[in-house]
Amino acid sequence: QSHSGGTEKSFSINKVLLVFLADILYLFPSFGIPLNWVIFRSLQSQKRAAESLLLWVSLPLIVGFTLLGGKEQILPAWPMAGFWGVTLLLGKYAMNWGEKTRERWLKYSAIAIATLMVVFLLHLHLGILQKSSQYAIFGGILTEKTDTSTEMFKVNQLTEAFRQPPFREILTETDFVFTDAWYLTGQIYFGLQPVVKLPVTNLSSDMRSFAFWYNPEDWVGKNALYITLDQGLIGEYSSYFAEFKPIGVIPISRGGEIVRKFYVYQGKQMLRQYPVGLR
Repeated sequence: QSHSGGTEKSFSINKVLLVFLADILYLFPSFGIPLNWVIFRSLQSQKRAAESLLLWVSLPLIVGFTLLGGKEQILPAWPMAGFWGVTLLLGKYAMNWGEKTRERWLKYSAIAIATLMVVFLLHLHLGILQKSSQYAIFGGILTEKTDTSTEMFKVNQLTEAFRQPPFREILTETDFVFTDAWYLTGQIYFGLQPVVKLPVTNLSSDMRSFAFWYNPEDWVGKNALYITLDQGLIGEYSSYFAEFKPIGVIPISRGGEIVRKFYVYQGKQMLRQYPVGLR
């Protein structure tokens, strides 16, 4: 059954293939490819009970989440637990490769991984792969829309903004803060804490554990600060307050360019409880 306003998600073998390739990249190819090779070899010859146990404990996680990726969006980390057991099998096979082969494999893998980690950290802080960044290497290769690393930003930019007017004054009138995406609550919380101690929650169709951490009834009659990246959701919350108005915008920059914008709204006197798990 499809949700209101949405469409039924269909299974796609192309998405499965993309998840499979993403897993190899996530593990790094010099480990991802051998791990998948070990799975194939182990399926061909299951001689020892211990090896079979490791394989069949690991495979349901790997195959299950990979197939799930053919229909739903998943994180690359989800199938990784299945590769823990296969890593032990890879170690067993690697013992037969010869000492020099193993040394080269581990040495060049370590060099490549360390290099990529340095590139990633530089990009995270300076945007060296970001086309609009003043630190971009060779003009950059990623646009703001395709660069998901912008989800990880320095929360001190939020802190500095909350210390400035008009946010500083509005926070003195605020009883709680909420957002529409559960993954933003932690970032907003850490940005707020150096300025003021306020509860931060999530009000959406996917509240996760926030549905249990706080009692939604306690917010009725209180003043709130709504912080979002999506202005299109404003109408879903404004009717829950006696007064709902925009306060300002907090830009998040990297490499001298704005990569995200937080829109801040004030809701005065919450009129009724927000329905848990529903918009």
